Amino acid sequence: MKENLRQKASEKRRAAIVSAASEIFGKKGFNKACTEDIAVKAKVSKGLIFHLFKTKQQLFQQTVEDSLSQWASFSEYRAFGNEGDEKSVLKDLFIASFDFVEQHPIIMMFSYSDEKMLLTYRDEINKSNKVWRNTISSIIKSGIENGSFRDDLNVKCAAVVFHETQTSMLQGIISERFDRSVVHFAIDNFVRGIEVQ
Repeated sequence: MKENLRQKASEKRRAAIVSAASEIFGKKGFNKACTEDIAVKAKVSKGLIFHLFKTKQQLFQQTVEDSLSQWASFSEYRAFGNEGDEKSVLKDLFIASFDFVEQHPIIMMFSYSDEKMLLTYRDEINKSNKVWRNTISSIIKSGIENGSFRDDLNVKCAAVVFHETQTSMLQGIISERFDRSVVHFAIDNFVRGIEVQ
């Protein structure tokens, strides 16, 4: 029982460190981020950080991997956990991705060109992008089959346009928050372009 409580407390502290690291790395980048700031944000000692993660690089790597893994799970959950029609699902996914990035700021580091980092995580990013585009393609195909979306659509191209629009807008919100009205405007126009008139 006591061991179980210790394990849970340790996991909670570790999660707080990774969450704080995501925010600090996301705002400052790897080179400018310091473990002191992460420790303060996570409300732990700097020593605990280095006990759990031997180096700043190891903490960074774990933070990125956790965020990419959560992104993949998040996208599947949001896509297949939504009982609405395909239009609603696309809109929800588009908007929810901005909420996810706000909660996992380290993801934004992939939007502003740190070539070394992009190369380091290229395979994970490509895998995540492929899963995302396949998810969008599945929703669009379903919408075509159900008569909600035009049957003359090139599904793959529509999924690429969805993803590229989303990515370019995410690159534009490196500051603190995004303008929800602009995000809603973009997805509403995308859906209007593919729906049956």
